[in-house]
Amino acid sequence: MVALVIVLDAIALLLAIGLYNPQRNEWALRMITGLVFTAYLAYLAAEVRAGKPLLLTGSRGEESLRNALLGLLLIGWPCIKFTFTGFDGWKQEDEDREVNRD
Repeated sequence: MVALVIVLDAIALLLAIGLYNPQRNEWALRMITGLVFTAYLAYLAAEVRAGKPLLLTGSRGEESLRNALLGLLLIGWPCIKFTFTGFDGWKQEDEDREVNRD
């Protein structure tokens, strides 16, 4: 329980740093998305280890292998993609500003 509080505090601190100046502190945002991907991967591993079947029926809010896979694909994949490649939209905006000044 203490470890969870420490991780959540670290995420909050990284988020504050990253949102203060996203262009200079993109590393903090990348760390957060890496942690989110790791959390979804751990969720999937826990569901597989528990031997839960891939249920296509039931509540969407229940813990299941299907929900773990969907979360990893829909949330985890974009997070790990951002972690490794970053976001080039900020660089594009800077280039557009420089072109408009000329």
